[in-house]
Amino acid sequence: MKLNQHRFPKKPHSSTAQSLQCIGDICMAWRRDELALKHYKQSLEMFSQLTSTGQAPPPVSISIHHSIIIILKRTDKCQEALEHAEEALKLVRQSAGGELSKQATTTLTLMGQIHSEQGSYNEALASYNNGLEEAICLDKPDAKYQIVMLRNYIGTMHRKLEEVNLALKSHLEALEEAEKLYGDKPHRLKASIYCNIGADYDCLGDLERARHFLQKSLDENQNLGAHRKATYKAYVSSKLSNVLKRLNRFDKALIYAKYALRLSNELSKGTADPHVANAHELIGGIYECQGRVEDAATSLSEALKIYQTLHEQKALFEQEIHRLESGLVKLTNA
Repeated sequence: MKLNQHRFPKKPHSSTAQSLQCIGDICMAWRRDELALKHYKQSLEMFSQLTSTGQAPPPVSISIHHSIIIILKRTDKCQEALEHAEEALKLVRQSAGGELSKQATTTLTLMGQIHSEQGSYNEALASYNNGLEEAICLDKPDAKYQIVMLRNYIGTMHRKLEEVNLALKSHLEALEEAEKLYGDKPHRLKASIYCNIGADYDCLGDLERARHFLQKSLDENQNLGAHRKATYKAYVSSKLSNVLKRLNRFDKALIYAKYALRLSNELSKGTADPHVANAHELIGGIYECQGRVEDAATSLSEALKIYQTLHEQKALFEQEIHRLESGLVKLTNA
């Protein structure tokens, strides 16, 4: 029988609610988001009725809210995700206990991510700071990861708000705690922190330190192998290439830019992709610095073509198109 053909009794029962939640978990793992949401919401409704009559503890409903938020976030339904986060936080505040403090940290972290994706960086920063306070109060070994992660997020929000010195301070604190937690063992969180410190130094104009930390981030990613997505390797390689270009180390910059292009091409599978366009533009800029005008024009034309395709699809990337058109005119007249 197909999952969406199941029929459950309308009368609330904990075993029925748990079954619905389990089906939601399976659908979520399969990336069948609409079906997962359907079963999670049915489960949530049933657990909410049971909670109101004292037959189910609040943490159960909160964890379902969290699953719903994750799906809504990855399907770009941020406003609905925020509503579920606020409802989950309300349930946390109505209750008490260590387990609920952990749930509060998770809820506030998810709220911060939603606000960040919406461009509401002050609200995101407030959520992350509140989550950090909750995590510190937990004083448990499994809270240490959340503390490091939240310090990393807080630093990134400060940089988004152009408070770069505060960003660097928070990221260095995150790195210190991450190194205590993981030592020399490779970890994706350390890779992310290295990248953020590199970005902070880049904003401060310290390109040599930026290069150092971006290289450490990429090395950490390489050490992680299959446990880290190629998208992140492409992202860090692109940032590292950009810094090397500005340090006039064009040969090395070209190596990392081409690596970013190869990874982005593999990920995009032939479709128009802004990361591929960005890599082509970066390569074109390096060629221009090397005096390879024809190669630069070819790469910039590839980038322009991709951005034009994306613009036709979503009416975006007007600034990129204008920048590349101006750059190509400049090369033609050189």
